[in-house]
Amino acid sequence: MGISNNHGSIRRAEQEYKNHRQEAMKLLEAELQEFAVSLTDISTESLLLACSWKSKYPLMSKEDHQPGWDWRKELRKFRRRPRRVELAIWSDQPKQRSVSPFFAKPAGTSQSPAGAKRLATTLPSAAPAIPARLEDGTSRSQMTRRCFAGLAGFLQNPARRYSFRGLLDPLASHCSLSRSVCGLALGRISDKRVVATIHFIEGNPSPHQLKGKIVPIATRYLEVLAVYLGIREISIENPVPDLIEYYKESGFVRENTKGKRVIRLLKKIII
Repeated sequence: MGISNNHGSIRRAEQEYKNHRQEAMKLLEAELQEFAVSLTDISTESLLLACSWKSKYPLMSKEDHQPGWDWRKELRKFRRRPRRVELAIWSDQPKQRSVSPFFAKPAGTSQSPAGAKRLATTLPSAAPAIPARLEDGTSRSQMTRRCFAGLAGFLQNPARRYSFRGLLDPLASHCSLSRSVCGLALGRISDKRVVATIHFIEGNPSPHQLKGKIVPIATRYLEVLAVYLGIREISIENPVPDLIEYYKESGFVRENTKGKRVIRLLKKIII
């Protein structure tokens, strides 16, 4: 019975701190609105993408710092406790084409079914659930052509086309965003919420819209989360030597050292 109660309290704490992280993310997203940034916990998708970054470092310059940890291993370890810092930083950037293929200008895409015909050539590859061939012998491409031929006829009526546009444009707007994970951060919140720490942080080594902004975003998130939870101090564990001066300029001025090596930088939070 005691084990069951313990598991229940862990689940409640996990959900509680997940909610805290998400609230801090919302606050920071509003602050960073001009950069089209999305913040989430580390999902399976972002984890797989981050693990693929290792293969890119041999192609990068020597200035790129290659981390020596395994994100999968560290995430499993850190998720054993609910009190943690967990962050994936995404860039939501518009693609070159950001209008509905049915209603885009110039003419030929907005007033005729040509846009629908072009879309018909792209949809089959994105719809693997459609069987390759029906029992009567109809192929997938034939099914798609029939579908869009009927839709094109429907859209020839201006009133229908106008009403249908309201359904298509939100979808077109959503599909016109290019979303990529640009950085991850992972850390812990101490017992009694004394200090919140980032232990691991990495940015995508390939070119992206948030290049050079991953560390500022991650440390700012740590600060927002600390304020939200009433924590009075934040820290960076084992900072990269090349970034120590940057961290100090950002307020992480107190050092913990081991010999000549800086093992932690701390910053006081004024609540």
